[in-house]
Amino acid sequence: MGQWAKRAGIWDRTEKVLEKLVSRPIYLVSYESDLFRQVHLGHHVKRLAEKHNLPKIINDLYHAKFYNSEHNKRDNKTRELFFEMASRFLQFYTASSFQDFLSFRLEYPHSFSSILEDYFMSEKNIPKDIVQSARQYGNYLNKVAFIIGKDEAENKNTNRDLYEAKANILAQLESTAMSCKNATSLFAQLNVQAGRMSNMDVPEEASRFIEATNTGEITLSQARDLILAYMRLRSDGSTKEESNSSPEGTFSTNN
Repeated sequence: MGQWAKRAGIWDRTEKVLEKLVSRPIYLVSYESDLFRQVHLGHHVKRLAEKHNLPKIINDLYHAKFYNSEHNKRDNKTRELFFEMASRFLQFYTASSFQDFLSFRLEYPHSFSSILEDYFMSEKNIPKDIVQSARQYGNYLNKVAFIIGKDEAENKNTNRDLYEAKANILAQLESTAMSCKNATSLFAQLNVQAGRMSNMDVPEEASRFIEATNTGEITLSQARDLILAYMRLRSDGSTKEESNSSPEGTFSTNN
């Protein structure tokens, strides 16, 4: 509805309709799937519909790729459960629904960055400069994984292709981040691990995020969430060199 209204130039009129939708229960009915369900949409949905192209973001998310290639098969139960959790997160936008969403290991499409930024800033109240700095740190870790994965695939050190090799490195970095008990060890271990792998230094743009974590401006839990979310975010150009295979079908937030 948001995209249709923006293309037609009638957002002012549509905004009133969206205001009513987010304050009232919506009933979903389908005789084919024996569906009868009541759902509620938060005010964040109106904000996202106004500022971003939600249909594109949701469609792109359907083509997200799991670290475990088995989970990318269309009828895989883990994949189906992820879409259900993604739907809950986009519908409720709560801390618990985000943690359920974050529990699945996969790379997010580049377009999902707008959702992550909006969630961290509006729902977690993290300042914009910290969020943007965290994105630079996550991008650094993702780039490290890409470089190491590409080297492994090209030199045929294993039977993994580029995406599988990159996913393996991302999983290692995630495990390191989750095992750290304080901010000091979080960055000490991640920076050393990533630096040794790639001979790349942490970018200066990430310093604001690191400082905010070390000084307690944001919590260790928030820092971990930012790192996991942004290291999983694919860069706009990385998909050109990685596998182009994608699952078929469509994804709806009506789950």
